[in-house]
Amino acid sequence: MPKKETEQRPEERSPPQIDTPESRFRVEKYGKSRHFAVYDGEKLLAVTVYKKGAEAIRHRLEEYETLLAAKTQIIEQMTDALVTSSRSHSATPQA
Repeated sequence: MPKKETEQRPEERSPPQIDTPESRFRVEKYGKSRHFAVYDGEKLLAVTVYKKGAEAIRHRLEEYETLLAAKTQIIEQMTDALVTSSRSHSATPQA
């Protein structure tokens, strides 16, 4: 008789792989203590008692980083528009 395959319970299944960019912030156990640390690369930013608190800090830092990148892009676009505009005005012959 063929062996029947057993179904895995939902908690045993691995989560689907999501392609997300690697964050520069990470959470790890802090040494041999029960605490958790938030790092920016190799630089220690914070130590928390709970992992959930460290993850909240990491999440907030990632949100700020995304917001800052968006604002920087808007400023660059506005600067480029001003430079282009000023060049077009200076290229027009004056009467």
